[in-house]
Amino acid sequence: MFRIAATAALLTLTTVLAAPAAQAATPASAAGVFDEIIPRSLAEHHIPGAAVVVVEGGKTVFSAGYGVASVDTQAKVDPERTGFLINSVGKSIAATAAMQLVEQGKLALDADVNTYLKSFKIPETYPGRPVTLFSLLTHTAGFRADHLHGGFDVLAGLPRGGRLLSPGGIALSGLMTAVTSP
Repeated sequence: MFRIAATAALLTLTTVLAAPAAQAATPASAAGVFDEIIPRSLAEHHIPGAAVVVVEGGKTVFSAGYGVASVDTQAKVDPERTGFLINSVGKSIAATAAMQLVEQGKLALDADVNTYLKSFKIPETYPGRPVTLFSLLTHTAGFRADHLHGGFDVLAGLPRGGRLLSPGGIALSGLMTAVTSP
């Protein structure tokens, strides 16, 4: 549990440091911050490895791996090749990003999410009750748990990530909160 909290703390630090700043990040300024903080934090919290990538204006300005990707093989972390499963921590990152887009007027909490989707659409399971960003963020979208486990598949045609990220619960949209774990 402590390792999860430490990972969340590192991710939060990364998010804060990547937030809009008064001056542009440079590879040297990013390296100065991360090269000092990350190795110390990894050692202090007994975390084998981490990768940091700083993106500004759509371009990578800094990328580094710290520690090892595998304790068994001692393979070094490669920020371009080493994957890290952040599991549920991704929910708070996605929610923060979504709310930033709401603040900027680019998304609306109460709009049908199908107005934003281009490559797929969420089927209208409950006519007159569209799935909204608010219902997705609060796990009240009304997706049935068996949709995610090979049962009656209302989500057919959604990309794999859309299926895995869909919230659970059996209810009309906005009326019931439930989260399922596969």
